Amino acid sequence: MRLKLYIFSSLLSFIILVSPAFALEIERPSNDIDIGKRVESSDTNNVASVGLGVDVQEYFEDSTFPPVEGKDYVKLRAVATANSRKVITYEASPVPYRWRDVSTPTGIVGDNVGDWVNISHPFQFYGGPLSAHYQNVWICSNGYVCFDDSESTSSEPKYVPNPEKPNAIIAALWTDLEVDGEASITYDNVYLPEYGYNYFFIVSWNNVKHKLTWERLTFQLWLEYTRPELARGAIQHRIFISYESVGSLSYSFSAGIEDHEGLKGTFGLVSNGITVQYSQNSNSAYIKGLKINIEENDANAFIDISEDEDHIRGYNVVVQTPTYSDENHIYTQALNGDDVLLLVGKAGLILLKKAWKVVGGVLVETISVINLLSYHMLSNADAVIKDTDELPNGGSVEVSTIHTGMNPDRWVVDANIGVTIYWVLTDQNNQDHSLSITATADYVMYDEYANRIDDSYSTSVDLQVVRDAGNSFASARVVPALPAQYGAFVGITIPPPGTDDVKDFYRVNVPINHILKAEMTPPNNTNFDLYLYKGTYLANSSTNPLGVPESASALIYDGGWCYVEVRAQAGFGIYTLTISSEPSSLPPPPPGGPPPPHPMGVEIS
Repeated sequence: MRLKLYIFSSLLSFIILVSPAFALEIERPSNDIDIGKRVESSDTNNVASVGLGVDVQEYFEDSTFPPVEGKDYVKLRAVATANSRKVITYEASPVPYRWRDVSTPTGIVGDNVGDWVNISHPFQFYGGPLSAHYQNVWICSNGYVCFDDSESTSSEPKYVPNPEKPNAIIAALWTDLEVDGEASITYDNVYLPEYGYNYFFIVSWNNVKHKLTWERLTFQLWLEYTRPELARGAIQHRIFISYESVGSLSYSFSAGIEDHEGLKGTFGLVSNGITVQYSQNSNSAYIKGLKINIEENDANAFIDISEDEDHIRGYNVVVQTPTYSDENHIYTQALNGDDVLLLVGKAGLILLKKAWKVVGGVLVETISVINLLSYHMLSNADAVIKDTDELPNGGSVEVSTIHTGMNPDRWVVDANIGVTIYWVLTDQNNQDHSLSITATADYVMYDEYANRIDDSYSTSVDLQVVRDAGNSFASARVVPALPAQYGAFVGITIPPPGTDDVKDFYRVNVPINHILKAEMTPPNNTNFDLYLYKGTYLANSSTNPLGVPESASALIYDGGWCYVEVRAQAGFGIYTLTISSEPSSLPPPPPGGPPPPHPMGVEIS
């Protein structure tokens, strides 16, 4: 008997209208196999944001490796992430006037135009080491810059904050401007010892024309790069806007800053001959610890958490010596998702397509950020580990974060922890199993009266092992007609000690006058085919060559029970199957009318 491994997120973050609640299913084979699937979740309480990614890596039958010799197990790699940057706010205040001529042309000429420009040093804006560090900025002719992917050239200013795009915006003087032959937009990356020995990115709108009043306006924006030893704690990089000449200000304009969600922002002062500074005025929450908890209540399974120093890794957590970076990137796949990286809006942070990141002081492009995040998870994290020997219903790993060194009550604002989990199954492949993994961030928050509040926040995913989909119409697994994705195992000519599992059948009750749809992606170097049935009559099929995905649909005019079959023709492995139904555009059948002929009229016994 073969079983299936269901993986589903408690937040259902990537399934639409799914019932029951799971993200994908994977068959438990009768031989060793690389599973290579993952699941994740994230959540925030607007103080702490927590993410969890689980790489369902491998299945071993009758393992010969410690610590679970002679048993079947699923190998999991789990990473918990957390940050407390949701509470970041800025204030605007006048400072001594500053101005510097800059000469590098942006090439932005005309009306309602913009372009991307590189910043020599990463700019931290409503972000941190696991969030919004930006290396590129979008400059618009209409007096603003932004870091989102909208590439906005809007000439209609909006008050900040505003959830409409553009977001992650710094509006120096957002109004309807034109860069004509008498105007220019220039920039430079400069090092200025007279301003704290810091680096600055300066962009200047020079003699630009206001299209309504025809006044000529000149102003510039400074983005300050703060040294890493300062930025690692709670300090965001400062912004300076200098207004050389802004005319009568009788026109409509907006000036200020806004976060990437358009939910927080600060409006600023505009006047001729002044400089306005935007600086962080609060970040009162700090991550002080992370915990991964594994819960199962199963007499036929247990949890073993690896205590190998190479497997207990973390970023910004307390470690023991010796410690070293992860050159093998063992947690790359667990980290490879928007939820665990806290890049989705609900988690309060985002990485946009033109943004770069800084991890461990190294600039990386989006394409390689996951590997570098994994690399900088240090080994030998000083964790408290408990598995089934100490916790009969599961296991846990708990670790403290490091202090920033700024004062004894300030920890970091970003951290992660990675663990390797062996989910050991002791039955004879004939039982159901379930497992829940929870990531929890412990954090400290200070209220407006400097009172300390200790709290925590969590997110979780659930995993289940259930029976095989079935190898015939009679044993088919019943699934809903709502859109859902399944992962399962079939194969032919499987080498010993494995046995062939050629077919998987799914049974679905399709409403009257609906179209049944199925899409199946086989693993590499295999040939799996797809068949749809109305009752036991073949309704449609897809039989593409080796390695090509399959897709088929059939009109189920009179509704009723239908079947989807995945059949192995060559090779073996885990496929991904999506089953759904949608209303047909045809009129429904008349009440009591004769049933229509079956599409292909072939009954399969």
